[in-house]
Amino acid sequence: MSDRVLSDEEIAEFESFALEVPDQIDFASAEDVLDLIATIRDLQRQNAELRSDYQRMYERALKLHNQNAFMLETLETYVRECRDCKDGYIDGLRCAHCWTARETLAKVRGESVGNPA
Repeated sequence: MSDRVLSDEEIAEFESFALEVPDQIDFASAEDVLDLIATIRDLQRQNAELRSDYQRMYERALKLHNQNAFMLETLETYVRECRDCKDGYIDGLRCAHCWTARETLAKVRGESVGNPA
């Protein structure tokens, strides 16, 4: 399947051919050409809409990816800073907040974390 899109000039050329040379082709063939031209224009319109939808979805996915990367970086920073926490200990970690941050980071990474209790 070709990725080539007909230009408006090419479509107009086909259309004028179908309209200007009816004595060389029968009426049914001219109607078929006009139907084909209408189909091509409709497909090009749909293609433009799909490209617009794709671009919008791509930009949204990129924005979400960047937000997720920022949140992951923030969470990793929080977990690193929890090592200096002066609150009470829970199972080798400093405090409940630190444990929650560590557990959340592990879940995001697909790792398992033991229960602090």
